[in-house]
Amino acid sequence: MEYSKITKLVSDNTVTGVNKQISKSKDMVALEQVAQSFETYFYSLILKNARQAKLAEGLTNENKIFGEMLDKNFSKIVSSQNRSEISESIINQFKKYI
Repeated sequence: MEYSKITKLVSDNTVTGVNKQISKSKDMVALEQVAQSFETYFYSLILKNARQAKLAEGLTNENKIFGEMLDKNFSKIVSSQNRSEISESIINQFKKYI
């Protein structure tokens, strides 16, 4: 083979490999975002059920609405600051498909 053909072949393979790595990296970031979203939703359900069970006694309708908003924000904060076993297990389960 000619030197130029070999150089082009190596260059093409390198570019393809880099593109695959970039794609894998983007997929991993997307998986982490999905795992965090699920975790946020999970915490939101826990707080919602807790509020319905015991915490909501004696609250007016306006307080219930603000309580729901507060629960959603708490869920986002907790899931963004602390990666729990929930999101870790989701990532571990699905990263083999990336």
